Amino acid sequence: MEAAKVKGPRARRMEEPLDALAETEGAVGAVLAAEDGFALASRLPGEQDAEGLAAAAAAVGQMASETLATVGKGALEVATVEASRLTFLLRRLSFGFLVVLAEPDADMAAMARETNRAAAAVEETVASLAGM
Repeated sequence: MEAAKVKGPRARRMEEPLDALAETEGAVGAVLAAEDGFALASRLPGEQDAEGLAAAAAAVGQMASETLATVGKGALEVATVEASRLTFLLRRLSFGFLVVLAEPDADMAAMARETNRAAAAVEETVASLAGM
């Protein structure tokens, strides 16, 4: 799995939840994306493009958020995009998005639980760093 682009002890605290998430059965990888589409941390196999995936996640997340705001149906929490060979699970965070790539036959309930755990851990880390 590819290491994050951000370095140092603070970056490691952001990466740890991705480690557990990427090891979940059926997971292909995970990326933590800032609101502007910058990849903050990633766990992807091989030569996967973390920056491209982070940018795509931010674009999809922002479009979904704007659409929901336009129709007045609440704020984006989770979006799922299913393809023939991949499921793309997008979780809104206070500063961006957590995107998980999963095999199409993965247990999506389990994947969602692990995604929520990882999102909570990342948010806790961000809150603790903001208080430093």
